Amino acid sequence: MDQNKSGKNELFWSEKELEGGKCYLWRTGCFHLWVKRINDEFYIASEISDGTGCEEIPAVGREVEYPDQKQWGRWIIRGQDNTVRLAPVMPDRPVVIRPTLPVRIPGSQNGMFYIIIPSWVKISAGRSGETVLCERATDTLSNTWFGDPVSGELCYSLSTDAVRTMEECPDRADMIICPVMIKNEYSEELNIDRICVRTNYLSIFLSGTRLITNTVEVIYNGEENLTTVKYGKKAPSMPAGVKKLADPRSPAESMMKKTFSSFVSQTFN
Repeated sequence: MDQNKSGKNELFWSEKELEGGKCYLWRTGCFHLWVKRINDEFYIASEISDGTGCEEIPAVGREVEYPDQKQWGRWIIRGQDNTVRLAPVMPDRPVVIRPTLPVRIPGSQNGMFYIIIPSWVKISAGRSGETVLCERATDTLSNTWFGDPVSGELCYSLSTDAVRTMEECPDRADMIICPVMIKNEYSEELNIDRICVRTNYLSIFLSGTRLITNTVEVIYNGEENLTTVKYGKKAPSMPAGVKKLADPRSPAESMMKKTFSSFVSQTFN
């Protein structure tokens, strides 16, 4: 990874002073964000492209022509501060992870997996980001239902390779790496077709040029028992060090929850 791209991955999550009447573009992966300041209003539009140009070097607050053919929103913010701040946040619902190949863990064994979750972007006004304007997803995920019809929950669905090393993870500003340690403390084999990650308990840290969350520890106690899930309160130990960029949407806690499922879910496009 060249220094130019690495630097822009970090700078993407920062603040920028806008000049009134001019339009600015942020781009990472397939996600595009335009922001314009006119008098006491912020104009914001976003778009997720169909895959064309998704590998381009990220754009960080680059001045561009105002694109008329977008769905713009308007936010009225009084005062002379023209600063806009971008911060990563986790998706606003749990994410059901589907490994591309089913994973099997024999009894009394464990394994660490690195799950890649698309980030959301929180757009705020003011130098300290005190006024939240909106949030935008950087990728379009399908909806799925996890659990039984009565006590289940609406989630996002995401297919993943569930890689085993950090080196296999992408290095992009719109991708968040979630370390998941799965421990099978039952006597029989655990077959993993789907894993429900409750993202509201995850913080986001910057390590080097990558975004990473606190570790999720999942302890399987057998199909008839609820699974113990623990969300770490600190960042994983990383050679490049870590810097916190976002707190969890909800306070971290340990819980007993249904986390694994081998049932086919109903998916909504």
